Amino acid sequence: MFILIDKNGTLQRSKVIATFHSSVPLPDNILQNEVIELPNYEQPPFVDVPMGKEAVLYVNLETNELFYEFEDRPLTPEEKLKQLEEQQKLIQQALDELLLGGMQ
Repeated sequence: MFILIDKNGTLQRSKVIATFHSSVPLPDNILQNEVIELPNYEQPPFVDVPMGKEAVLYVNLETNELFYEFEDRPLTPEEKLKQLEEQQKLIQQALDELLLGGMQ
């Protein structure tokens, strides 16, 4: 497995831009100094991604270990709607407690 890394990274944390299988020739427009070969490639376990985040693949160049970090991303329209519905539910519960709680 070959990985194309961001040249602005560090030895402990470099962003993976693309992955290529060893059996496929590398595209001509890729600089060789940005490509690392990982002979014993193992995809890190994928975890649930929190809403409003995206999992970004990184590599530790000293250990050849791949890992994910979560970075912010804009919410999708569906996520915005879900967030608003949850907020509305909380507001309604608070109002109900204020209005109905005072009658006891």
